[in-house]
Amino acid sequence: MNEASQVPGEGDAHTQDEPVMEQNDVSERAKLNGIIAQTLSDLGGQHPLTDIEAVVRQRSAETGLSYSSNEVSTALQEAIGHVGADGMSE
Repeated sequence: MNEASQVPGEGDAHTQDEPVMEQNDVSERAKLNGIIAQTLSDLGGQHPLTDIEAVVRQRSAETGLSYSSNEVSTALQEAIGHVGADGMSE
């Protein structure tokens, strides 16, 4: 087989054979906390808690993650407890 017809990465020790994210050992809770932090930043504290929860659930689903209502509520309450009225961490 000549070089031009070789399948890219076939027999090459320097290929990426899996998604990079799969190499990161991040807990499910840390992923949820990241989604919550980004959502709070994006929404700027201008929305009711129920709307924020809905956005967190939507974003979680879009990334292929699934959390119970209780998990989302608890994590969101904890995150809000660490954020002041101005949206900055206390």
